[in-house]
Amino acid sequence: ERRLTGWFTANGIRPGAGFVADGPPVQFIDTSNDVGGKDRDASLGDDSRSNEREAEIIAALVSELVDGLSPAERAIVLSQLGIISPYRRQNNAIQLALAKRDPQLSAGVRVDTVDRFQGGEKEIVFVSLTNSNAHATIGRLHAEWRRMNVAISRAKRMLVIIGDRRTFTAASDEAEESAKARYRRLFAEIDRLCAAGEARIAASQGMGPVT
Repeated sequence: ERRLTGWFTANGIRPGAGFVADGPPVQFIDTSNDVGGKDRDASLGDDSRSNEREAEIIAALVSELVDGLSPAERAIVLSQLGIISPYRRQNNAIQLALAKRDPQLSAGVRVDTVDRFQGGEKEIVFVSLTNSNAHATIGRLHAEWRRMNVAISRAKRMLVIIGDRRTFTAASDEAEESAKARYRRLFAEIDRLCAAGEARIAASQGMGPVT
């Protein structure tokens, strides 16, 4: 019931009709069929995964969200926007993608791991699931499903999840099944909200989000 448009109005901001700004409070961008959206080999260990496509999508959406705003308005919006992934390497990739778009984006947005975000809240939160691979492996950090509970509950008005639904729901390693059952429930709830007009699902085909 707490819409992002209400927050913009309360702060005297009139955003453009961007993908995030004019959407429902829960949005999911599915990269399952994006051939360029696979995660990088965790050669430095499971905790070192990254996904450049997800970083690019996030940077594009953040840039679009503040496009046309005054410097003061941009500062307000960016200060209330958080980006979360479980991996430091992915957070570095997101920071680089933001800086490539506009150095002010990188400087104004908080990008952090799930653990470091615990206890904090933002009006708008982007969550990068990162893991996307042929083995449907979600990794040790995602297997501790409580991290995702922390991540999605940081958003006060707008939650945007970017990730590979297939990787997080397909049967794989038995050790991950308990967590995957939770992710299946998460996506089922997003489907339900979408049917009720409270969520939106888009697909990334390699050229950014497509409705």
